[in-house]
Amino acid sequence: MNEDYERWPDEELINALKAGDNQAFKQVYRQGYSLVEALIIKNNGNAEDARDVFQEVLFVLVKKLRAPGFRLSSALNTFLYAIARNIWRNRLRRRKPQVEFQDTRHDAIDLTESDVTVKRLFEKRHGIVRQLLDGLSDKCRQILLGFYYHKKTMRQIGEEQGLSEGSAKVQKHRCMGYLKNEVEAHPEYQNLINEGS
Repeated sequence: MNEDYERWPDEELINALKAGDNQAFKQVYRQGYSLVEALIIKNNGNAEDARDVFQEVLFVLVKKLRAPGFRLSSALNTFLYAIARNIWRNRLRRRKPQVEFQDTRHDAIDLTESDVTVKRLFEKRHGIVRQLLDGLSDKCRQILLGFYYHKKTMRQIGEEQGLSEGSAKVQKHRCMGYLKNEVEAHPEYQNLINEGS
């Protein structure tokens, strides 16, 4: 990425944003927009979608910064990217449920030390969830993986399981509730949550 401007340290930029400094918002745009735009365009979006999502990212960022006790635990660009990814993934699911989402984060910018820590915590948490998922019944595991990983519709999952679409939804809700309880009860997972907060 070719940068012809001076980057602000994250802490300085965050303090300026909290104070409502217009220059800080321009700086966030200079530092983060191209990253968000690359994500959107690589995932079935266009420049207009990118501008729209970035506006929403700024709104979410300001809201988070004004929340009492909020502390940024990663680089600001990583945080902006994560917000944009969530917003766009949700929009894509509503528009095109079968579209596969591609994450460009590691192609776009280098990870800082704090980003590596966040990534390591995420991978450990994911490993625990995967372990608990493997412990579910075959039916529950197939329903959850089908819906969340393979992006199948509830109708498709119902047909595969010999269930009506409504029954498949009920089963998914029960399976997800059971998995959530197992995750919340897992002591190592809770330690990782506390470590990341």
